[in-house]
Amino acid sequence: MDGIVGRVMQIAVGLILLVGVVVGGQKMFASSKASNAVGDMMTLEQNIQSAYSAQPNFTSLSNTASNAGGWTPSDMVNGASGIINQWGGTVTVAVDATSTQFDLTETNVPPVACTTMANGAQGAMSVTVNGSALTGTAPFDPATVATACSTSQNTLKFVFGH
Repeated sequence: MDGIVGRVMQIAVGLILLVGVVVGGQKMFASSKASNAVGDMMTLEQNIQSAYSAQPNFTSLSNTASNAGGWTPSDMVNGASGIINQWGGTVTVAVDATSTQFDLTETNVPPVACTTMANGAQGAMSVTVNGSALTGTAPFDPATVATACSTSQNTLKFVFGH
């Protein structure tokens, strides 16, 4: 009987450890996706800035132009005019209302990744989360960003310019 109880305890401990590894791995994977998304966003922004460096404005900027020009990181390209993020959400690049600036909008961003992306937008002229502008420039107050990023699928708009 002692052998059976001991074996059941070993299996139970093993299962608890396995669950811990799986949960920890999921958190690391989510963190990795957020870091990759920030890297993709900054690469896209830098490529667009470089391509338009001699231009007075961004009036011709579009997803199609970004993909055709090779400015979109390859893992984000989704057809001739589609750009997607790490979570399958749409990414749109377009001229801003102020033509010397452009907007980079990302949808379907989970809460933790939303906070990472908002604070990773170094150099953005403004950041809007779910329609609410964050005050100042990145890095933002953690509590403010966490509150703004509280929906299950967030939309972020970054404004960059010359």
